[in-house]
Amino acid sequence: MAALQKLAADGAAGKPVVPFVTGIKELDAVSLALARAFDEIARREKEQAVLINELNHRVKNTLATVQAMANVTLRRSASLPDFVTSFTMRLSALAGSHDALTEKQWSAASLKVLLLNAARPFCDQSRLRMVEADVELNAAMAIPFGMIFHELFTNAAKYGALSNSDGYVVVTWSVSHDDGKSKLHLIWQEHDGPRR
Repeated sequence: MAALQKLAADGAAGKPVVPFVTGIKELDAVSLALARAFDEIARREKEQAVLINELNHRVKNTLATVQAMANVTLRRSASLPDFVTSFTMRLSALAGSHDALTEKQWSAASLKVLLLNAARPFCDQSRLRMVEADVELNAAMAIPFGMIFHELFTNAAKYGALSNSDGYVVVTWSVSHDDGKSKLHLIWQEHDGPRR
């Protein structure tokens, strides 16, 4: 019993725990169970530390993105109401990209989901046509693509195909593989917009 108490105390203190054998089946089982439990706790604590570091990194990146968005929006805004509207829409687009990443546990994001999230404030799905095959973008590319799509839809709604009731957007893409690298080829086309 004293050995079990020491094993439990060592585990609680974060020291390495090694199960012991006494020859008494029940004590040996408790010793093994405690050692496994403390190993699992240590593994989870390491995993949690990695996740906290990753979260910290992502939060800093997100805040830097928000700061850059605020600066760009401020430079391009004619008035405070214009700034508020544009900045709020960009924040919503950023949130939509985060939602797409969350669906894949932040490892990747669906190109289709990014497009649909970006399109939502500007048009219904009938005015957006896409290819059937989906592509997953890695986490580093998802946010930039989400923001690019937002800007393209903003321009289409202000000046292009989505500024009237007849226009629509067609987005096509393909992936090629060259020298072991994948390349995304994306085409944005607007149809039936206003004549210039």
